[in-house]
Amino acid sequence: MSFVSFTFILFLGMTFFTYFISPLRMQWLVLLVFSLLYYYLCSHKLLIVLLAVSLFTYLCARIIDQTQDKKKRKIITNCGIAIVLLDLVVFKYSDFLIENINALFHGNISLLKLSLPLGISYFTLQAISYLIDVNKKKAEPEKNYFRFLLYMAYFPQIVQGPIPKYKELSGQLYEGHEFDYKRICHGLQLMLWGIAKKIILADRLGVAVSQIFDHYTDYHGLFVFFGVVCYGFQIYADFSGGIDTIRGISEVFGITLRENFSQPYYAHSVEEFWRRWHISLGAWMREYVFYPLSLSKRLNKTGKRLVNVFGKTFGRKFAPFSAMFIVYLLVGIWHGADWKYVVYGLWNGIFIMNGILFEDRFKMMRERFSVNEDTKWFSYFQMFRTFMIVSFGRLISRASSLSAALGMFKAIFKELFVFSDFNLETLVSLGLNLREWILCLIAIVIILYIDHLKEKGIKIRESISNKKIVIRWAYYFLLIMAILIFGKYGPGYEAANFIYGKF
Repeated sequence: MSFVSFTFILFLGMTFFTYFISPLRMQWLVLLVFSLLYYYLCSHKLLIVLLAVSLFTYLCARIIDQTQDKKKRKIITNCGIAIVLLDLVVFKYSDFLIENINALFHGNISLLKLSLPLGISYFTLQAISYLIDVNKKKAEPEKNYFRFLLYMAYFPQIVQGPIPKYKELSGQLYEGHEFDYKRICHGLQLMLWGIAKKIILADRLGVAVSQIFDHYTDYHGLFVFFGVVCYGFQIYADFSGGIDTIRGISEVFGITLRENFSQPYYAHSVEEFWRRWHISLGAWMREYVFYPLSLSKRLNKTGKRLVNVFGKTFGRKFAPFSAMFIVYLLVGIWHGADWKYVVYGLWNGIFIMNGILFEDRFKMMRERFSVNEDTKWFSYFQMFRTFMIVSFGRLISRASSLSAALGMFKAIFKELFVFSDFNLETLVSLGLNLREWILCLIAIVIILYIDHLKEKGIKIRESISNKKIVIRWAYYFLLIMAILIFGKYGPGYEAANFIYGKF
């Protein structure tokens, strides 16, 4: 059930109505019932997986809390994490592992072909963070299983995040929220903006992107490059649009979810880009993977041993660099069970590590060639460079396979400057007419302009809310009409699912 389908809008209307007519102390139960109903409608019998993981995590946390011995607490926590991860591995990675074992040892093990439970990549990380926080006494274990189940199953964020920590979300879920006109208007504003980005731009660009990526051998390198750039804007409009929709829905309920984007295309480096893109995933990896690994005694001891071999600089940076390498390898694997995602993770990790490792040398080169780092043109160059590095990385993840990605790279660098076939007729052959291409361009300019205003610290929704009611509702009406008139709909007027939903 797509978040931008008419079926979901009807479901959401029923949820809002039931939520606000219920007593405040019962509202969390309304959210739980509708969350489980949503999950069942999307995944049917796989609901049992979510229920089982939630129950196991709940019981494991209670045992951890009742255990006084630190070593035993750590052992129970690690065992709990291992079992939760095993569930993810079985459902998401088992066939990938079997295929590689068969290829490596010439085996003939049958694939399991298990259906993927909705949001398993997200609620698994929630369960792990909860166990770790309870062990470190950063969070009190929930005594009511059904309340904890709501944290795991909360329907707006289970599809594609953001990934909340228990401490920051639980209180908001369980306390009642009065009907507040201003808050609800704010939430609906954000929801409409997210839907607009999704079905006006992302789904429309998706037609051309799919045509190029699925038939890249039919096009010259310039067109393949064009498809890569289009995908960069498609996935941004799709993912950020989805997060805006999710945060808008939650705001109507009175629940504030964390920001997951901070104008990522204004980043000046790949490292900065990943601090701005999917912020909750980055924060999770930083707190639960990077810091524990970079501060681990084993990695730091290894770094000290390497000082005599490679020098002080390498030895000092060995632990944090190793931790960073593992983080981005995991980020790649988290996105999917395929070697292309492994390479995608390594692509980002290598560029980030090189940027940090050679930062001093790059600075010396800029000084040598008298590059003024304070000019706008240098800032634009850095943003463009970052966008291109990130986009080429996305080529790897979007391609049908790793070999297809290599073929697309070859086409780009071999035929990038072949302009003869880059014309209106070929553009139209990608599935969009001239009017739709112009609409896409206008939508991209608007999104980048709004990001520019946000980058300057201007609060768009607050500014709209402070305007006169006639002007305010004129904005809402225009946005609704733009969605209805310019939205890209498929059969039955249903919009496509979110890209990050499959991760």
